[in-house]
Amino acid sequence: MKKLYALFLISFLFFNGCSGERFVPYGKTVTIMGTFVEIKILEKDMPGSLAKLALENALTYAKKLEERLDIFNPESEVNKLNIEGKMKVSAELFGLLKRAQFISEKTDGKFDITISPVLKEKGFYSDMPKEILNTIPDDSDGIGWKNVVLDDNTMEVALENNAWIDLSGIAKGYIVDNISGFLLNSRIKYFLVNGGGDIYVTHKPDGKRWVVGLRKPGEEKEKMALVLSL
Repeated sequence: MKKLYALFLISFLFFNGCSGERFVPYGKTVTIMGTFVEIKILEKDMPGSLAKLALENALTYAKKLEERLDIFNPESEVNKLNIEGKMKVSAELFGLLKRAQFISEKTDGKFDITISPVLKEKGFYSDMPKEILNTIPDDSDGIGWKNVVLDDNTMEVALENNAWIDLSGIAKGYIVDNISGFLLNSRIKYFLVNGGGDIYVTHKPDGKRWVVGLRKPGEEKEKMALVLSL
């Protein structure tokens, strides 16, 4: 998968706190949906084992979402739907399809999850397993978000005109949101989640902000176009 490197974390405040305060830092970087996902937890007065457990559980959940949504995985739920053309799907997949349709409608179709034939033609799937790549239609008959028909009562999805969906434009942000929600539900108050440029941050326990750099497009070196304090 071709990766779009947009945002780079350049915070050097991770281990810093006010005098006398104790912080438990814990972080991890993994690969999800073909890009890096970095999580940093900065808790005050929390055992490191609890922070680590919350992080590992959040990543386990994220991996389960990836198994449902990754078009590069021949066994993913989204590819089972693509191949079947019509089936009842999980609540997670159905909800994300609903969200994608909402965005497509609001953007007059500029956001469209059915453009797989175009991405295939342009070479974005160069490292995709052949068993999936060769199944993606070459024609454009199924392109158009309205070819994805959702039944709210049964959670059944029908792909009309041989449509083939790719959720890469929305799934990564969705997974970042879910990791963040999982951490919050685990009583983790201070953290950053960076999913290859999709970033979610909370407060820092010392009142300071996270510093995030926006990479200048087209530059091979990490030159920053903008630095954000979040």
